[in-house]
Amino acid sequence: MISIIIPLYNKQNCIERAIKSVLSQTFTDFELLVINDGSTDQSDEIVKEIKDNRLILINKQNGGVSTARNKGVDAAKGEWIIFLDADDYFLPTCIDTLYKTAITYKVNVAAANFYIEINGKKKLACYGNKEKIIRNNFAAWYLGLFCPRTGAAIFRRELLLKYSFREDLQRYEDAESLFNIMRNNLIAYTPVPVMSYTQDYNHLSKLHNNLSKDYIGCLIFDNKSFSEKLLLTSLLEQGFCIYPSKTKYLKLKYKHFLYLLPINKSITFVIRCLRKIKLLGIFNIFF
Repeated sequence: MISIIIPLYNKQNCIERAIKSVLSQTFTDFELLVINDGSTDQSDEIVKEIKDNRLILINKQNGGVSTARNKGVDAAKGEWIIFLDADDYFLPTCIDTLYKTAITYKVNVAAANFYIEINGKKKLACYGNKEKIIRNNFAAWYLGLFCPRTGAAIFRRELLLKYSFREDLQRYEDAESLFNIMRNNLIAYTPVPVMSYTQDYNHLSKLHNNLSKDYIGCLIFDNKSFSEKLLLTSLLEQGFCIYPSKTKYLKLKYKHFLYLLPINKSITFVIRCLRKIKLLGIFNIFF
């Protein structure tokens, strides 16, 4: 069995779409756990109206998305787990594609391509064009060849029990768990798109003013590979933009790794150029 986990908090306008995209999958041996994280709108009532014996609603006090995901993992009966955000939705063969990829390559993690949807318009997110085991997880992610995005990746439950999500963070709360998993596991990838990531501009434009609740405030560069350090540097660059008043603090905190900033800028410039001329796929040969 596969367990699908949807954390739910005040998503009454889209939770029905997310749930129905799961219930209409070609793969049918699954349970769907909707973890209601103390919603104050009608989200839970909408879930209750959907009748399917594979759908389980679990209510809890509000504690953040990580607490909801961790509770879902604890309650899950499946050997495999796929997360889905309430404002995103699966394509019909999502579970089938991810599960078959993991089983075919005998790995504990599999990822797939997905769509980024903005105002109804979709574009593919990843530039990886071959099904295979990723040779360098962090380099491939950094280059945009694949992305272990929520809804487009499947994990053995035992990994998520070992590397649970940090409940003290509110932004990039899943990063540390993902980094730990990627550092220690082979990942199989398929270029088949399996879900649609719906960008919510109201959420993206929300002001962030608490660096202590952001993974950017607790990055650890020591003893990491060069490609993982580049990913961390990309997050640090975001921190300068999101927390301009904390720039001095961040530069002091990560002063021993500021040499990576010009390297990151140079590489990202090259990546953007290769994307424009549609040559980024050349890196599929190496990573």
